[in-house]
Amino acid sequence: MQLQHANLPETAQQIADVIGVENTMELVRAKQGKGQFLYVPTSKRLRPSHVLVQILGAEVARELAEEFGGIQIKLPKCRSLLNEDRNQKIIQMRQQGMKYHDIAEELSMSTDAVKKVYQRWRKSCH
Repeated sequence: MQLQHANLPETAQQIADVIGVENTMELVRAKQGKGQFLYVPTSKRLRPSHVLVQILGAEVARELAEEFGGIQIKLPKCRSLLNEDRNQKIIQMRQQGMKYHDIAEELSMSTDAVKKVYQRWRKSCH
């Protein structure tokens, strides 16, 4: 699923302007449940062990550091976008013939939740 730049909260839009929507969402996903605040070092201080490099790779992390270096960013949760992305994955996996249980296991969800998402989608199509 291609996420839309316009659907992002303001802070996420500012980040996406520098590193793109997909990289921004990857950063949000990786930081989910681990705290929303992220210190972005200057590009001179950016080390291979920094979380940004670990999540985004050195080149993308450097781009972010050049724009936001030396400040702390509060990452938005983007829950609705993450849920949309997850729901699209469920629909695609189901259409590819995967069983509810296998999808649930792969996405760390309950089987009932996966069924609910898929059934809601099917109802909206008819």
